[in-house]
Amino acid sequence: MEFTLDTFTSLFAPLGLMSSLVLIVALGWIVARTQSTHVVLFRVWRLASGGVEVKDPAIQNFLDQQNSLMSFRFVSGLKSKRLGDARDMIAFGKDFGDETLEDFRKAGRYFDPGTKQVDVSAIPSWPWQWKNFLLMIAGFLVVYASINALLFEAPAFVRMRSTGTHFLLSLDSARSLTPFSEDIRPSDCVAGKPIPLDRGFTMAEVRSLCGILENERLETFLKPTLEDQRHLFWVMIIAGALVTRISFGAQHEIVCAKRLAK
Repeated sequence: MEFTLDTFTSLFAPLGLMSSLVLIVALGWIVARTQSTHVVLFRVWRLASGGVEVKDPAIQNFLDQQNSLMSFRFVSGLKSKRLGDARDMIAFGKDFGDETLEDFRKAGRYFDPGTKQVDVSAIPSWPWQWKNFLLMIAGFLVVYASINALLFEAPAFVRMRSTGTHFLLSLDSARSLTPFSEDIRPSDCVAGKPIPLDRGFTMAEVRSLCGILENERLETFLKPTLEDQRHLFWVMIIAGALVTRISFGAQHEIVCAKRLAK
């Protein structure tokens, strides 16, 4: 066989793109954590200038202070505006007793590094916190249900055009969305056998379903439908996880702020 470059493909071809995506995500995390683009801009300038140090002492001193401040922001999670404020926070943490910078960071938006106080008035009311808690539970349930649907290969969620009825369809069964309903299977469609009317479908719908279950093209129809449905489940997992994480983080900040305020 003639050997050419298109005879095979490298298994590591996508790694270049993946590395770029990881780098972009990392830079985005740094910017979000420090709430400043200084680190990114400074690295870009160092790359463009070939790493040449700034000759002006005042500017070099300013850049060194900014780098130190961004390091403090990134590691501690506290948004001190000046390097002096960062030093004061370190000293304040030592004088405060058993509290550490991590304890201040956990209070999030409710702790002001400038005044070194917890803004109790900014803490949301109990009704808001209950809504946030319910939102966290809803996000978790979405993730849990979607994962189970992927693991146990949930049937396709479809609609019968003639009647507008929604139901679950697989290769060997159809189930109504009515609670505690039983499946309709090909064995229920045997000629001479009474049509089951206690499964959540009308007589006309049962006859249509029997035709669908006995149709040889059913698998061809279900394959792309199930594939699209799996993609939707992955989207629901990501969205539910984000909602759960954000809601939990907000509630955790409130709890830590109240504890720190005491």
